[in-house]
Amino acid sequence: MVRAVGRLAAGSGRSVDLDIDGFEVSGDVPADDGAAMSGVTSIGLLAASLSACTAMSSRTFLQRWHIEPSRVQVEVRMHGGRDAVMERHVVVDAALTPDMREQLAAVVDETPVTVLLRDSVTILTRISSGPVASGR
Repeated sequence: MVRAVGRLAAGSGRSVDLDIDGFEVSGDVPADDGAAMSGVTSIGLLAASLSACTAMSSRTFLQRWHIEPSRVQVEVRMHGGRDAVMERHVVVDAALTPDMREQLAAVVDETPVTVLLRDSVTILTRISSGPVASGR
């Protein structure tokens, strides 16, 4: 079970104090696109959830296949609106065969957060692997 609590102070402020399983985070809903942010947005937290879940599932995949646990980075960009799209780029420093990249793609498409979101938002995934992928 996950427990999250959001608290807004009295008044017209738009900054929310979040408690997620005992971890404190500041959230914000800017009044307009040009406003300074004082914390993460709700959509940012959603993108971060997909990113974290994907990174952990990718690491588990590498461990199960006895591949050196290299750096894994997952960048998620969210394009909101009625037909929202999340672009997910998974970068694994390890060299993967084409077959292993296909298997990793299948794992990534079944992460718990992906399964929760995929009926509501389009998730486009790209996977890069090897030292070239990480820019080294």
